[in-house]
Amino acid sequence: MCATVKYSLKCQLLGGAITNSWERLSLYESRDLLSRFYQKRHGRELSAEKAYEIIAHLAQGRGFFTSAGQSSELVRPLLLYYGVYALSRGLCCRTIT
Repeated sequence: MCATVKYSLKCQLLGGAITNSWERLSLYESRDLLSRFYQKRHGRELSAEKAYEIIAHLAQGRGFFTSAGQSSELVRPLLLYYGVYALSRGLCCRTIT
């Protein structure tokens, strides 16, 4: 079985779990929800500038992963790398303010 078929089969089998994870993560692309979560977690206010920076990283990461799912084997690893990098930046921005 070629790598493309294995990847497609894996995505189909995990599709529900992956979709559910992205749906949950996309909730934090809302400034209001992100600010409430940050306030509850850290006990202080999140600035609007920092909130928009976090939201941009999360949206960019999601975009890279979406593109990776539709790209060729040659490009997919690079898109996944940048997707993980963008999500990591969003996480780091969220914890270091």
